[in-house]
Amino acid sequence: MMKRQFSDDQHLAYMATLQDLECAGQRFTGLEIGPMTGMYLIGALQLVLRHPAISVNHRHVLTTLIESLRPLFHEPVGQELIDLGYEPAADRKA
Repeated sequence: MMKRQFSDDQHLAYMATLQDLECAGQRFTGLEIGPMTGMYLIGALQLVLRHPAISVNHRHVLTTLIESLRPLFHEPVGQELIDLGYEPAADRKA
């Protein structure tokens, strides 16, 4: 297990600072990822959404992020792949 350098209180204070910055309108700019990486990211986030213990807040954030990436894949086949990622029955069995 990783050795922690910071306490839970320090983690919470940091997260509160991030929340304050976001509420004040700060956004990341220049996030550059390629199309394949973007699709992999969407798929990974969709897998996280399936975890039974995910909170409503986390579910909202992840869904918002996925849907913000969706327009990058405007072709119908790209849209279908994203939609299929929400359907566990459509998963390939390796």
